[in-house]
Amino acid sequence: MASLLDIQNLTLTAAGQPLVHNLSLALNPGERLGLIGESGSGKSLTALASIGLLPPAITATGSITLGGTQVLGAPERTLNRLRGTVAATVFQEPLTALDPLMKIGRQVAEPLARRAHRDGANIDLNREVTALLEAVALPDPGRIISAYPHEISGGQRQRVAIAMALACRPQLLIADEPTTALDVTTQAEILTLLDRLVRERNMALLFISHDLPVVAKIVDRVVVLQRGEAVEAGPVAEIFAAPAHPYTQSLVAAARRFDAALEAAP
Repeated sequence: MASLLDIQNLTLTAAGQPLVHNLSLALNPGERLGLIGESGSGKSLTALASIGLLPPAITATGSITLGGTQVLGAPERTLNRLRGTVAATVFQEPLTALDPLMKIGRQVAEPLARRAHRDGANIDLNREVTALLEAVALPDPGRIISAYPHEISGGQRQRVAIAMALACRPQLLIADEPTTALDVTTQAEILTLLDRLVRERNMALLFISHDLPVVAKIVDRVVVLQRGEAVEAGPVAEIFAAPAHPYTQSLVAAARRFDAALEAAP
């Protein structure tokens, strides 16, 4: 089976300083992979490199193949065809990802119209927008459609961002710290939603997080990054049960201490 996303020997540098070094990973259709590590470990930069959205100051070498197309060095026209259709991304903070001056309904309609043009289909945009908002379990879609991003909650904004990512029916969903800015209850709801949508739509998932318990709930395999290098990789249950690298051991120990503190709290 050909990999949907294949990263080989990826190195990212800025001003001569390595940010990601010699990273290799592959993700097949329908698979779920977690990319974990502390802030600054290169997780989000790897995600941006995968869809050709690296900042101009960062230089990339190696190889990234997405849907059979080489991303590094590809023209913007080629990359635009990949974004949304082969891979779509949900970012950490939807308030900054959404246009604050545009109503939600219009923002969701734009990628739907793009999909219709791609497929040569005539669709009822209003009906499709409503159906997509219902698919991500947003209550009262009519109200959400007419609202601006600041008029709805953080959890609702993240659901809107997920709906927009799904609009073009991508083969791969990249979720970059999608629950970090949310409270614990809303975080659990978003994880459950992502799990259901990925399963129902048979998408691959690249889930990026620094939170091991979160990752363990939604992926099958993990790659652990420390200062831009992959230090450990394997099935999520095995890595969390018996981490081999000292850095992974420290992450697991910290997560267990946190869980124990929560359980002991009155």
